[in-house]
Amino acid sequence: MEYISKSFPGTKALDGVSFELSREGEIHALVGENGAGKSTLIKVLHGALESDSGNIYLRGNLYSGSNVQESQKAGFAFIPQASNLIGCLSVKENLFLGQEFRKGFLLKRIDWRASREKAKELLARVGLKINPDMRIEELEVAEQQLVEIAKVLGMNARIVTMDEPTSSLTEEEAQRLFDIIRALKKEAVSIIFVSHKLDEIFSISDKITVLRNGRYVGTKKTSLTDRNEIVKMMTGRDEAEKYSGGRRTQGPVVFRASGVNTYGMVRDVSFELHEGETLSIAGLIGSGRTELLETLCGYSALKSGSVEVAGRPVRLNNPKSALALGIGYISEDRHRKGLMLNQSVKENIGAASMRDDMKFGLINVKAQIAKIKRVIGKLGIVCFGIYQLVENLSG
Repeated sequence: MEYISKSFPGTKALDGVSFELSREGEIHALVGENGAGKSTLIKVLHGALESDSGNIYLRGNLYSGSNVQESQKAGFAFIPQASNLIGCLSVKENLFLGQEFRKGFLLKRIDWRASREKAKELLARVGLKINPDMRIEELEVAEQQLVEIAKVLGMNARIVTMDEPTSSLTEEEAQRLFDIIRALKKEAVSIIFVSHKLDEIFSISDKITVLRNGRYVGTKKTSLTDRNEIVKMMTGRDEAEKYSGGRRTQGPVVFRASGVNTYGMVRDVSFELHEGETLSIAGLIGSGRTELLETLCGYSALKSGSVEVAGRPVRLNNPKSALALGIGYISEDRHRKGLMLNQSVKENIGAASMRDDMKFGLINVKAQIAKIKRVIGKLGIVCFGIYQLVENLSG
């Protein structure tokens, strides 16, 4: 890819960016902060977006794949950060959508037996023990991510882009993915690996390309660089400068769960959370992590047990009651449960606190916009304005 540029209303997402896979079987990491242009560059490569200028060359020849279908025919495959699977269809239907196994002579029909057996084979390669006839909407986010990976394995692609592929995976599942990547490397399949996790990048990649603010910063051989150099290329400052705060003294207990049982798999869970503390909840796929959090934030019913906030027993009957107590929930599946993708940044940020911005039944728009802009600045959200649609933002 040479000198790729792409603009959207109010912003230049890519400004003369170049990227190269120099040999077959190369694992090339693409890194940068949010808004650096990684997703836009990937979409251009895979035909989901058309660049304003620049050229793409495939095996030395000018390549002009203008859509995703042509990209796939040319040997490209893409594993997105957010699932593109169709929830109402089964796992096997999603795995072979558009490339179904067929049988018969004059009237060809789908060979479901062959589809099921091949699906089992692909799922086994990614370590996923599920029924191929299950609907995608019945799976957890991490399981959907593994199905996406299995789908690409069935396409026999030669260049595979993985966008934050481990974001929903446990460490064990991530290591399984890395084993798959190394096996693909031996088969001369090239990988473009997009991740914010530098430990992963240094363990799996051959080269690292850095983007910043839509511009190409540089490419380094992984074995000849270090973490601090890459961070400095990404941010313009040393890694140590990012962590200037000291350790805090543990504060009082602000949240306590005792003997929590749900109507699903969660059994007798207890923990305490202190003021200013970050508490991690870990477990394998299907262990009940998401179910526990959704119950404690009022999204699912609590079967038994008790919850205290600031020492006072509370009932979390719904998300509204949790929010009133200062308890918010950020879902791992932000596309389906966290955001209104077809609405603006303003509407998404303002939705949860809209009642606070009202007076005599009317929204104080000026105060609301001022608050939303403060939130955008505090979180460093990269957007060209509060009215930009959320679906057009970087991951």
